[in-house]
Amino acid sequence: MDILAILSASPIGVAILDTEDGSRLFVNQALVTMLGAASHEDLINGDIADTWVDQERLATAWSIFRDRGTLSNFEAERKRLDGSHWWVLMHCQPIDFEGKQAGIVWHTDISARKQAEEARVRSETRLSEAVENFSESDSK
Repeated sequence: MDILAILSASPIGVAILDTEDGSRLFVNQALVTMLGAASHEDLINGDIADTWVDQERLATAWSIFRDRGTLSNFEAERKRLDGSHWWVLMHCQPIDFEGKQAGIVWHTDISARKQAEEARVRSETRLSEAVENFSESDSK
């Protein structure tokens, strides 16, 4: 089995990007699904910037990527092709792909975790406010 077949079958979203221009050279089905694309070609022919919410986070990731560095545990809010948002945990490392300097990027959807974290923060805030209000009414 060749490496592209293995990457294609991965349940983790995988993209291989050209370090020169950021174009997608390869995407697997998991990433196609994560980004809500109709086909691999939609992503291969699309602009990577269209799938990022925060362009500054993209610039940070791109700077590391372009210099053939590695990304580890890089969180970013991303956009699906339908405009809906999701959270991703990315890892990237430089590779050579079909004679080009490239990077392989692993994408794990962490939207459920981020939603749980936001719910926890809201709950803690409500509890803190309730305790503060109780303390104020108790002291009067």
